[in-house]
Amino acid sequence: MASDNCLKNQRKSGVELLKIIAIVLIVISHISQTIVKFKFNDALSTNVFMEFNSSFTFEEQIVLFTRTFGVIGNMIFFICSSFFLCENNSFRIKQTSKICFDTWLISWLVLAIYLIFDMCTRLTINELGIVKSLLPFNFNNNWFIGCYIMIIVVHPLLNCLIEKFDNKKLLFFCLFFFMIYDVYCFILNEPVFEYGVFLNYALIYLIVGLIKRNYKFIFEQSKFSYSMIIVGVLGLILTFVILGTSNCDGEIIVNANSNNNVFVVLLGLGLFAVFYRLDITSKFINYLSSLSLFIYLSHENLLFRELTRPMLFKWLCEQFHTNYLLVLLIMVLIVLFCSAVFSAVYKASLGKITYKLSIVFEKKFKHFFELITSKQKTTI
Repeated sequence: MASDNCLKNQRKSGVELLKIIAIVLIVISHISQTIVKFKFNDALSTNVFMEFNSSFTFEEQIVLFTRTFGVIGNMIFFICSSFFLCENNSFRIKQTSKICFDTWLISWLVLAIYLIFDMCTRLTINELGIVKSLLPFNFNNNWFIGCYIMIIVVHPLLNCLIEKFDNKKLLFFCLFFFMIYDVYCFILNEPVFEYGVFLNYALIYLIVGLIKRNYKFIFEQSKFSYSMIIVGVLGLILTFVILGTSNCDGEIIVNANSNNNVFVVLLGLGLFAVFYRLDITSKFINYLSSLSLFIYLSHENLLFRELTRPMLFKWLCEQFHTNYLLVLLIMVLIVLFCSAVFSAVYKASLGKITYKLSIVFEKKFKHFFELITSKQKTTI
């Protein structure tokens, strides 16, 4: 019991530090996508290492490889959340509603800022960009946030599966679907059996719950965590080197940069285990981690992604010419700093409003739900 209490306290700093690393990885990946799209061509924005062995310099190859950091960051976030969601079966109405409110409000706020600049400068925003900004969950915008919300909504049901299944059945279930979705689909680039990102994340949730319930030693013993990290890192590197030098079809290479990459899953689990055991306590780390959602929403905002990041990239290229690795580093630092400042200001101001709105929404929803259930009882 003492060990469990200690580990729960460590979550405040160790796991939160890992979340900060995850958002940095995601930012690096998204900046890399901007560079790839506007430097190499649109085809390469979805075709990593198409010309690995010929036309790219070593620095350009590194820039291309950093695109994989995004799926690693996503997996880290999801594993961290899954581990602690397993502890609570309550429907998190306040949490989900606040995420929705923040997503809408930040998108609308950024749209308002760009519209003001549009009137004062030559910056042009087309009608489709306005519509997409008004509907931030549509058009595949903020897909990860939407998927994360859905997992939060259904997590009590997933917890029921974890609790009701005996160890052998749950282990078989997780291994079977892991081999289908994260090994078979990854190797053959074949989305069989109605594979989807949400379904894959639900599977990862069950795997984390299984480990936490019956195989917690995997998270607590360093030999397992470091083994998963080594296999994950080597697997990712070898995958891109082999695929890149074999002149294979571009779609197969794209699949290596996917959320069902078996090496991404192993790396995410291994990193979580390492940071789960860290004995660190820091209010500053906790605060930075609390900004991660806002940093994600601001730096990957549609208008910022399509208008500002390309302009910044072109300006930096004029300063540093073809040193794209240096351009990537400077862009990441600038975007991280600007997003962090924006997020800090938002959290201290509008973020408090969305928090109060989420409390009101939770009360109204519970009241509405009680009315429905009471009427059903009366009818019966």
